[in-house]
Amino acid sequence: MPAYISFLRLFSCSCALLGAGMLHASGLQPWLRELAVIPPASSAKEKDAWMRQVWTRTAEYAASLSEPAAADDCGDAMVLLVPVFQAWPDGKAAGAALAEILSVPAESIGAVSSWDDLVKHQEAIQERVRFLRLKKLAAYYDSAAIRRAVERNRDKYGERYAGAEGFLARLDEWEKELGPLDRWVEQAGPGQAARLREMVDLRRKALIEALPEQNGLKAWVSVRRFNPSGKSSFNHDRPANWQGISSMPGPGRKYRSGIVKFNGVSSSSPVEQLLADDRWVGHLDIDFSGEKLMFTGNGFGKKENRPWDVFELDLKTGKKESLTAHMPADTDSYNSCYLPDGRIIFVNTSGMQGVPCVAGVDYVGNLHLYDREKKTTRRLTFDQDNNWFPTMLPDGRVMFLRWEYTESAHYFSRVLMHMNPDGSDQKEYYGSNSYWPNSLFNARPLPGRPGMFAGIVSGHHGVKRLGELVLFDVNRGRAATEGAVQKIPGHGKPVENVTKDQLVQGLKTPYFAEPYPLNEPFPPPPAARA
Repeated sequence: MPAYISFLRLFSCSCALLGAGMLHASGLQPWLRELAVIPPASSAKEKDAWMRQVWTRTAEYAASLSEPAAADDCGDAMVLLVPVFQAWPDGKAAGAALAEILSVPAESIGAVSSWDDLVKHQEAIQERVRFLRLKKLAAYYDSAAIRRAVERNRDKYGERYAGAEGFLARLDEWEKELGPLDRWVEQAGPGQAARLREMVDLRRKALIEALPEQNGLKAWVSVRRFNPSGKSSFNHDRPANWQGISSMPGPGRKYRSGIVKFNGVSSSSPVEQLLADDRWVGHLDIDFSGEKLMFTGNGFGKKENRPWDVFELDLKTGKKESLTAHMPADTDSYNSCYLPDGRIIFVNTSGMQGVPCVAGVDYVGNLHLYDREKKTTRRLTFDQDNNWFPTMLPDGRVMFLRWEYTESAHYFSRVLMHMNPDGSDQKEYYGSNSYWPNSLFNARPLPGRPGMFAGIVSGHHGVKRLGELVLFDVNRGRAATEGAVQKIPGHGKPVENVTKDQLVQGLKTPYFAEPYPLNEPFPPPPAARA
């Protein structure tokens, strides 16, 4: 590609929480003391209910903390200690489980029969949390990709890209000493933590902090969710690939969510929580002024009549309001985007339709247009099955994903569409008459690159709303892999046209969720332009 685009990339891991902040000064003891008030399970039958209490209390405690990094510590420690809790009340078995977690001899731990016994090992547990978090940050260490990026940035920016030769020299030293760095990271133990941290720091500096255009990005926001059920976010914090948000599984009603702010693109731990909620929150969209944030939330068990609604958060005042409270009380609203004139497009289930292959139990959502000044709402699409993720294109049209339910081919028939903001001139944008990709979720255009977009390629059954991050260019073609530029990671490799239901099951590369292209290609220095 002739120029780089910066991405804010979100990927899913098997643990409930992932962060990289400094550890809370008071350690894990306050959290463990918080859990100690829960009476122990008196029988095996009560163990599941007891574990749910432990998860719920952890989520509530983490959500109450003012320091997001401290919340990360508690969440990661909870995930780590599940085998210990499952072994109770057998103190010997619990001690053996803790020893295995800490990678130390069982006799050095002894029996762990109570919360007090566990508190004695809090520092070791915290160190283990720190190390495992560091290994996740260092995972997928692609030295060849880093080297290509450094060399390109050096040639592109010249002196404005500081430290290029040092980055390259350090990579050469590491590879000479350690061999292939991705394999070394996989095998690294706690004794190599300092080297892992150095590698993570070099990658962040070379790919993010040293880039001249990154100075313009002062802050960004994201969603953090704590799942009291104890189940991984991998398949429990999003609906299946044929469903709308109204089919969210039970944990959607139980999440402790927060919208958090990060300072600078290299920040890996939030500095402020902008909004806290005891339900699922997601699908963020910033308005064109940068002062308002729209998101999907729900009111299960609250005073609101409708379960799922689109809300707006004023980033200056912190005030929250529902934008879709006027919709019928027996419908759900979600997946929204701003138009430049202040109107919004969102998905709503007003059609009272259901997905055929599940006997209609999953409700179908279509696109609607809401004019805030006129207080009017109009349905834009009248499709048999779901629409998802409307987003603005640079040419003023709106891109969205439509599911064409057509006999057995419905496993592969989600088509990326585009239309005028008023719903007119709806037509295919990418993927018509194609068996690949099955799904193309969260597609967003690349700034300054007409016809290019990034999206998440996923399957039909299997992994939910996660998959491979792929760059597309409709100028190359609009069917199957014709317009697929490359996967990330996947430099220099052709994108294969694969027909498979569970398309991304068992990936060896990261699972991505919501790509967000950040900026236009940065202009080359004057000498390079000459």
